[in-house]
Amino acid sequence: MSKVRKVFVAQDDNDYELEVFSLGEDLVRIQIDDCQGLHFIDLDVSTSIAFAKELRKTINYSKPIQD
Repeated sequence: MSKVRKVFVAQDDNDYELEVFSLGEDLVRIQIDDCQGLHFIDLDVSTSIAFAKELRKTINYSKPIQD
């Protein structure tokens, strides 16, 4: 198993981080650190895949239409 963490840091005045990493072979953790504290979302692999597909779909709806 790879020991990889991906951290997203806010670029504006808001002080928060979003981190995604594996907790093992069957769990993915999304960790949010903001002004209210540390928050965790733990997902199994199949739910993580479904979430990733839904996120991609939502991103595509949010993108401006280019001619």
